[in-house]
Amino acid sequence: MRTVDIVVLVENSVVLGSGRGVLAEHGLSMWIATDVGNVLFDTGASGAVLLNNAPLFGVDLRKADAIVLSHGHHDHVGGLEKALAASPDAPIFMHPDAPRAKFSGQPGKMRRSDTPFFTSGEFRRHAKTIHESREPTEIVSGIRTTGEIPRVSGFEDTGGPFYLETERIHPDPMPDDQSIYIPTPAGTIVVTGCAHAGIINTLACVKKLTGGAPILAVVGGTHLENASKERIEKTTAALKALDVRTIYPCHCTGVFPSVRICESVGGESKPAYAGMKLGWRF
Repeated sequence: MRTVDIVVLVENSVVLGSGRGVLAEHGLSMWIATDVGNVLFDTGASGAVLLNNAPLFGVDLRKADAIVLSHGHHDHVGGLEKALAASPDAPIFMHPDAPRAKFSGQPGKMRRSDTPFFTSGEFRRHAKTIHESREPTEIVSGIRTTGEIPRVSGFEDTGGPFYLETERIHPDPMPDDQSIYIPTPAGTIVVTGCAHAGIINTLACVKKLTGGAPILAVVGGTHLENASKERIEKTTAALKALDVRTIYPCHCTGVFPSVRICESVGGESKPAYAGMKLGWRF
């Protein structure tokens, strides 16, 4: 039997059903477990929330076969140092541009949106193995990264004022943004970090990589929190056209966009939160 289980370890929110002692922070981390391997996808912002929540949800980080980084923003790689200490043998999979310096904000209010442990390269001394690729890559059998995602939708952008320097001269196109996809007999499960490449661009890429297989479920951030109403409506229309069966948006999606796209996709769709557990059996 093929099994896929996803546990949201770190997210911006918790609910009453998350359990006693569960913490939240502005960040994202998920545990992906299948019958052939376990993947830690992103590490949250601090590492403290990751280490607090994982045992509460029955996750043993020592059993990670790999750590996959969706991109280099601090709310996804800030917990990497602690994750590597907890999973010392797990190889890292990432885009080669992920450690590049990153900045965001408005004129006069610019800030670093990376983290020193990662951007300085210090993480390389702590990781046993590092795989850097712009191409789709198999992590463990049946769990793959998209690699660099083509921007084809025509209406999506990176979702914020992201730049390569504090002077705001060059917008950051975020080429390091990547997602995970898991082909199954019932369709593809897609796990996103922030989908800075655009959630529709991401899903179009996955459809191409899987020969047009249906999208069974999407779990993760879509970075629609600052999106215009027009972009949100175009996104919902495109999700329908792509025949997405279920969606569990979270983190950087925003409250209104999350509700809107869940209503649009229907079925069991609902916003994700720290402690959410999803499972499929085939």
